[in-house]
Amino acid sequence: MNGLKKHIAFFPPRIRKALEAYPDWGCISEIRLRGDMPLSLTHFRGNVFLNESGEQETPQNALRATKEEIRLFVLAFCRGNVYRYFDTFKDGFLVDEDGYRLGLSPGKKQRSFRLPEDFEGVNLRIPRMIRGAAKELLTHFSHQKLESTLLLSAPGAGKTTLLRDLAITLSVESAPWQAKRVCVIDEREELFPDAFRASAGLCDILSGYSKAEGIEIATRLFSPEVMILDEIGGQEDASAILSVCSSGCIFFASAHARTLQEAKQRPFLKLLLEAGVFCHLALLEKSDTADFHSRIYFSSAL
Repeated sequence: MNGLKKHIAFFPPRIRKALEAYPDWGCISEIRLRGDMPLSLTHFRGNVFLNESGEQETPQNALRATKEEIRLFVLAFCRGNVYRYFDTFKDGFLVDEDGYRLGLSPGKKQRSFRLPEDFEGVNLRIPRMIRGAAKELLTHFSHQKLESTLLLSAPGAGKTTLLRDLAITLSVESAPWQAKRVCVIDEREELFPDAFRASAGLCDILSGYSKAEGIEIATRLFSPEVMILDEIGGQEDASAILSVCSSGCIFFASAHARTLQEAKQRPFLKLLLEAGVFCHLALLEKSDTADFHSRIYFSSAL
């Protein structure tokens, strides 16, 4: 919660006042500011709009950020140094040392590096450390050995939060398993920002590497028993997994899709599924509760 308070302080005064007055921060996952559009929050029960008093409001009467307020917020998030985030700024997002991810909307596709005043909207994603988030997933393996599993869901269902807890749980002594050598390929530095690393036990975290680079380094240097990848995103990722899938390492990976049928429509996922890389498919659904909770359904239809 301290990290969230720090980030709320980055918002311009009018918007900060509304956010500080909102009472239900335990379930908020995203904050959106868009130029002359309603201020909105995303939580586990859906989306809400806020007025200047921090109360839920209709979109027509909600507080609206100005372009100048968005510019000031981006500068504050960058701690006044835009070029500190140059490598990802040009790709439309920023991730700070606390794992907060700021999506940047230029309104239209840009061909070159842009300045904070050129963005029309931002979306702040709030990372959470929720111990027990992977409990339901691991229950499936309580009477059998761990096996490679692909976790599917629509965006915002909690895949990253679950994988973070999974890495910690498997890398420390946790019945019915002894601590395992876990390697996390944290390409966007969201799974284990500095604030969360102290909780990881026998866990090596490769931050900022592409999945292909991270998989090669992990396999060659760290002899992992379990490798964790968030959001497989293309043919390069799939090829890297296929290159080491016979090494004996167990993969827990996530991807965007709501069903097996949707997954098979994505060529790189279809390749992995047909190659038999994953023994299990877990479908993750967000539930309508104030606290983090997702329902997991296992499929044997691989």
